[in-house]
This record gives sequence, C-alpha cells and structure tokens, in this order.
Amino acid sequence: MSRKSHLASILAIVSSLQFGAAAPQAASQSQPSGARPAESQGYAQPRPVSLPHLYWHFLAYQHHLDEAAAEHEKQGKNGQWLRDYLRVKLGFDEDEFAPIRISADRLTAEIQDLESRAKAIAASDREARAKGLISPNTPPPGLEQLKALTTERETDISAEVDHLNQTLSKEDADSLRKFLNERFSLNVTTLHIDRNLNPPGPILGTPKRESKQP
Repeated sequence: MSRKSHLASILAIVSSLQFGAAAPQAASQSQPSGARPAESQGYAQPRPVSLPHLYWHFLAYQHHLDEAAAEHEKQGKNGQWLRDYLRVKLGFDEDEFAPIRISADRLTAEIQDLESRAKAIAASDREARAKGLISPNTPPPGLEQLKALTTERETDISAEVDHLNQTLSKEDADSLRKFLNERFSLNVTTLHIDRNLNPPGPILGTPKRESKQP
C-alpha cells in the first residue's frame, strides 16, 4: 500500500455529536438512491464548523497520527512520516510543534473521559426505556446530563485552544490559524440535526473527517 493511500485510509475517524454531526463534504453532496432530501430528515445544509472546532478536529487528527505512528513502529515500520505529517505541512520544527502535540494529547484525553460518561448515561437511559420505565414520548432522564456534558466539552475545547495560542509564539499561532482557515477547513463541515426528527445519539468523540489530505 502506498504512503498516500495508507494515509487516506487512517483519516476515517468516527464520531457524532448530539447537536451537530461532523460530516465529510463528499458524503454531504450525495445520497443513497431513494433517500429523502437531508432537509426532510431533519438535517440542514452542510456548513463550516466554528474555529474552535477546527482546532479540535486538527488536534484529534494529530493525536490519531501519533498513535498510528507508534503502531507502525511496533510493527517495525517507519512511523515518523505519520507523526510529522501535519508538522511538515505547517513548516514547523520539532520545538515549534511540541505544544501542538501536548494539546492534542490533553484535549483527546478530556474528550474521551466525557465520551465515557456520556455513553454510561445513554446506556442507562436505553435500559430504562427497554424495561418500560420511560414512556416513548418522555425525554430520557439523562438528557439534561448529556446537554451538560456537551457544554463541558465546548468549554474544554475553548480552554485548550486559548492555552495553545498562548503557548505558541505569535507567528506560529498565526500560521496555525491561517492553515486551519485556508486549508484544513476545506475537509470539515457540520450538519445541524433537528432532534424533533432525529433522536439523540452519542454526543462526543473524535471528529469525523473525509479521507482527503489537508
């Protein structure tokens, strides 16, 4: 498998959000035969994600590349090209890129913790509904907790973005922001979900991006 095709294969990072699902642009432009238009299913047209979420997608992607590189190296393969993929795109040296790796690891750990808590709440609600303890038309008892976790996620993302921009030099922070806005954003869109037509699903996780190199 070529380096390019392998990189494309590892970019498929799965996620969905309670109030908006990250979706690849390519997928948003086509639908299965016979499918209803997205709007009739409770989805608005794809739209760009916010700048904080661009940072989140970027940091999640870097964390994923670091893990993929480590796995390659365990198998006796070269993983450095994966680890350095975004660093090279940005034109940063190792010292300049180090704060990004730290932020990627820290934010990923925080989001994974929130995701674990959200899954436990959702599982409890599903069990209660399966046992008939919640009527079909009644919001599950964990809904407000899930909303609170979503708010906590947004707070964590914003705090990490602020910390990263303070840690990077002004020149490097500006370069990263420009890269996210002008190149990385081309691969990331979001769909708003109308919860009157679509029941709540998982709220957190690693962002999903199309398998197109930034």
